[in-house]
Amino acid sequence: MQHSILKYIQKALLFILGLTMVSCITFRETTEVFMSLYEEGNRVPEIYEDRVAAHKVRYAEIGDDSSTVILFVHGAPGSFSGSAKPFFLDSVLQANTRLITYDRPGYGFNESYGKPEVSIRNQAKAIRPILKRYPDSKIIVVGSSYGGPIAAKMAMNHPDRITGLILVSAAVAPGEERIYGVSYPARRKAFNWIMPRSLHVANEEKHNHEKELVKMLPYWERIIAPTTIIHGLADRLIYPPNASFADSMIVNAPTQMRLLEGVGHAIIWEHPNFITDAIYHHMGLSVPELQFTEDIASPPVPRQTQTELLEVQSAMHEENELLIDK
Repeated sequence: MQHSILKYIQKALLFILGLTMVSCITFRETTEVFMSLYEEGNRVPEIYEDRVAAHKVRYAEIGDDSSTVILFVHGAPGSFSGSAKPFFLDSVLQANTRLITYDRPGYGFNESYGKPEVSIRNQAKAIRPILKRYPDSKIIVVGSSYGGPIAAKMAMNHPDRITGLILVSAAVAPGEERIYGVSYPARRKAFNWIMPRSLHVANEEKHNHEKELVKMLPYWERIIAPTTIIHGLADRLIYPPNASFADSMIVNAPTQMRLLEGVGHAIIWEHPNFITDAIYHHMGLSVPELQFTEDIASPPVPRQTQTELLEVQSAMHEENELLIDK
């Protein structure tokens, strides 16, 4: 018993030390830093704020053709720049779409920065200004990690407006994600002074995530937008069964799974071309050749292989369970 307590305290101290080391790291970029990526004379983003419920939310847009809007929803922690940067710089997407990203409530440079909004229902309201701003546009929503269920909720709430859904490393299956044991003491007020505010928000979202996903269970049948599901088979944070869960729950729309061998959670940063490929397919654009070796990606997985996939991933999940801090 005493040994277990000491081990727990040791882990908590290591966690606090880690927070101290990363406290100088920013998970957000100022408007000036974000705009510095774009050369003078070329297309530059439009940055603006709009009110969502009780808070102002920061949005960024770029692109010439608003007949199709691509909306990016970032994970936790994060900000609008992290989820959309490679796509905002894509000249083909700039010419053929209107690309939009935003700081989710609690993140970035919103006035609600550092204040957790754990309700997926409330998080999904961020699409409302986009619906009003582009009433006649087709809208494709791209959600990564924790942004995945928010993107799915947007598709559930607005089936008449969402024409495409792309889920990337998406945490959509209740209980199918890793929660580090040391994140529990990190929720205590005594540690708030040392924890970066964006990590505090992410931690609170994490601990409320399962019950929020359970609330969504009756509404998956409302999704009628063609959906692409992209997931790394080596993802030890958001387990791969999330992909098969999403595929099995979306019963009223065509789905395609893209499972990436040997790839972990950070697809949106390490392999963004797979997301670009999915966007191009949803739009019917010609797809440039991917700059990856053939063994990275498995072919798209049809529905009939669901049972087989679940059996394979179940064994992996059992292995992951052994790694979870108790």
